[in-house]
Amino acid sequence: MSPDKIRSIAFGPEVAVASGIAGAFIASWLATKWSRWIPLKVGTKGRVELLKKHKTTIRIAKVLAFVGGCSGLLCYYNGWMSDQDWRGLGVGFGLMSFLPLGYIVAANAMRGTEAIKECMVTYAISQKTPTGLLIALMALFLVAGLVSVVSLFFERIGT
Repeated sequence: MSPDKIRSIAFGPEVAVASGIAGAFIASWLATKWSRWIPLKVGTKGRVELLKKHKTTIRIAKVLAFVGGCSGLLCYYNGWMSDQDWRGLGVGFGLMSFLPLGYIVAANAMRGTEAIKECMVTYAISQKTPTGLLIALMALFLVAGLVSVVSLFFERIGT
């Protein structure tokens, strides 16, 4: 079998559809397993009250996360980076984490750290993700974004 034939089988549309279906099943399974670790309340405020109170902040944070992820894809779409360069994904993941986190902190900074904590827990509830896992993933994505930006910066200085 030729390398082109193997590549066409491995990266064909059937494989993309199958991996999408598998990903949907895995996401559904994870959501049911994680549901018991998602916070029920913060202090005396329950989920429904928290989601209602921080509705606008959470919506804007989700839009910013989407914009951050799309900006990473834009690096490839516009041809700024080759499809073999991982740093575009790192920048996208970093912005996908930094923008909502920065907005949540900025939107609640005047009310203190308790308000920031409450809003972050509400963000985790809205994402249907355990708070510790969400914060760990966001920290990991922030580091990936920072490493990508620093790597791009040093590459630009070197040329």
